[in-house]
Amino acid sequence: MPASGLIQELVHGHGLNHRLALFYLLTFVRQARAEITLTANHDVTLSSNRRFKGDRLSAGLVESIAFSSALIGSFETVTLEPSPTWESALPYVRALDSALEADALVSSEIQEPRQPFRRVLQLREEIQKTRLALEGFQTIFPGSATVADKTLSNLEALTASAGYSSDYIGFYNTAEDRFGDAANLTNAVEAFKRAKRLGMLVEVISRAKTYLDKIR
Repeated sequence: MPASGLIQELVHGHGLNHRLALFYLLTFVRQARAEITLTANHDVTLSSNRRFKGDRLSAGLVESIAFSSALIGSFETVTLEPSPTWESALPYVRALDSALEADALVSSEIQEPRQPFRRVLQLREEIQKTRLALEGFQTIFPGSATVADKTLSNLEALTASAGYSSDYIGFYNTAEDRFGDAANLTNAVEAFKRAKRLGMLVEVISRAKTYLDKIR
């Protein structure tokens, strides 16, 4: 259904002003897990003042954009049961790519659905290695809480959802289910990096603890 028609109905049929009608529409998209298709030359920006490069707003991306009355002109249609596209998955792909600790992908490369997923296996292996290292941490300190266990599980599920090909639909659906939006995925990636650094220190910590135990 046309987004402009919904806005007009809220304004003329229910007495809301345009700004409040826009807020209501975005809230509906987030709560109903709907999606807004954007115009070809939209002016949607992220809260960081960078241009939003996707062609649609899913429920999980609503909080990532900068709110302004001008958004109305960038909205085309509202879909209640959206079918994910590569553009829907792209914000999650960019967030996940930062975990691979490699040189930034050339812009043209990350636009292709198959390219990033070729490197997902690398991240999955790094997560598994980090898990093994952190098990050593629990050996040193029995009873300590599992470090970043939920975060690592969610990231593992996300990397598994992409498989070995270009299954961006499975990837997108898992990202939405596990993280909700790209910002939460970015936070999870940062938590993984901290856990990875801790895992690299387990051997050093073990030697230090052994030494301290001997001199007590």
